[in-house]
Amino acid sequence: MGVLSVMALDHRSRCAVALLVVALTGSIVAGQSAPKIAPRDQLSIAVFGVPALSGKYPVGVDGTITFPHLGPVAVAGHDTRAVEVDLTKRLKDGGYLVSPQVTVELAQSLTKRVIVTGAVRSPGPHPYAGELTLFEALALAGSTTPDAGDLALVIRASGSGADTVAAPARNADEDATNGAADGVIEISLSELESGNFAANNITVQDGDHVVVPRAQQVFISGQVRSPGAYSVPAGTSVLQAITLAGGLNDRGTFRGIRILRDKKELKNVKQDTVVKPGDTIIVKASPF
Repeated sequence: MGVLSVMALDHRSRCAVALLVVALTGSIVAGQSAPKIAPRDQLSIAVFGVPALSGKYPVGVDGTITFPHLGPVAVAGHDTRAVEVDLTKRLKDGGYLVSPQVTVELAQSLTKRVIVTGAVRSPGPHPYAGELTLFEALALAGSTTPDAGDLALVIRASGSGADTVAAPARNADEDATNGAADGVIEISLSELESGNFAANNITVQDGDHVVVPRAQQVFISGQVRSPGAYSVPAGTSVLQAITLAGGLNDRGTFRGIRILRDKKELKNVKQDTVVKPGDTIIVKASPF
């Protein structure tokens, strides 16, 4: 896709393109570096000359393996080389072997699952192996759709975790908020699009539910160039909403704008008034 064609896309479409580009880039980078061990992976460990210590070791949900003589050994978050060094040191320092030679291989399988729903192209459960970032989870779901809002909600399966921010789900679809009173991490998709990856591209956990709520929708009628329904992000003003509708036509005026909200009529609305989901903005014709 050329630069000009990308510039012509709307905000949501650019965000979807950015997600795919970063996800693909991340895959390339991941292919160049050693993968990290994650819970529910399996390690194949060989200790030269000691068959009793060699075998397959499943990684528990706590990120450890249970190794003979050594007991629980934390391996999650490390690569296989780091585990080789750690086990070699432990076996030597513990007096079990004089000069241990340890090799570790990672056998990842699609034993984990993340659920992605809302404004994505392929909603539903998606199996994965190893570690998975939010970008990669969205890429598995085909990226966001043009009507996606700015937030991605990561609902922890356990309702707790190091990355968890206890907060109510804001502006989420009804299916996003069921059972999500706490343990919800809110991520700004626009921040991700702008390149703020360190604070936003979190690692999802097995069983997490990622929800991309649809943007709130308002209806714009009267003297605008393209009347109709528009999805707008939270905090959108009347002026910004009218701009989405192509702006005023030759007969339109910003004077006397009305909003129909919850069966009530707001008159002489100012341009900086923040719209709400379900609002109908009515633009009058100029008397001149």
